[in-house]
Amino acid sequence: MALAVPLSRFTSQVGDGSACYVRQQRMITSFKTSTLAVRCAVVFTVLALSSFFFPFFWTFILRLYAEGLGLFLVLYFLFAIPATVASIIASMRHEWRHPHGGMRLLSILYGFPVTTILLIVAIALVIKR
Repeated sequence: MALAVPLSRFTSQVGDGSACYVRQQRMITSFKTSTLAVRCAVVFTVLALSSFFFPFFWTFILRLYAEGLGLFLVLYFLFAIPATVASIIASMRHEWRHPHGGMRLLSILYGFPVTTILLIVAIALVIKR
């Protein structure tokens, strides 16, 4: 008998009672159920950003210097290009959970490194004076 009564009778009419049915999605579950293009875009973005920020971590945090840290900038672009292509493919197929998911991923992929470089240049100019 209780199952025959719709849940909407017990919810408030504010917002049409839709708040009752909203569940928190977990990132792991979302990643497992996402499409191949979305997964590739996310994985390549994480690899690209990791390879971009590793030399900064190595040099400024650990205070170590090593030859060939410029290789990581090349790795950044090698990972950023497939991340961009996969993000565009997923956007064209409407595979992102959010309508602007691909745009957000690309703004992170290219925005964080540009912002980081600008901050480092600004800090270097302030210290130099």
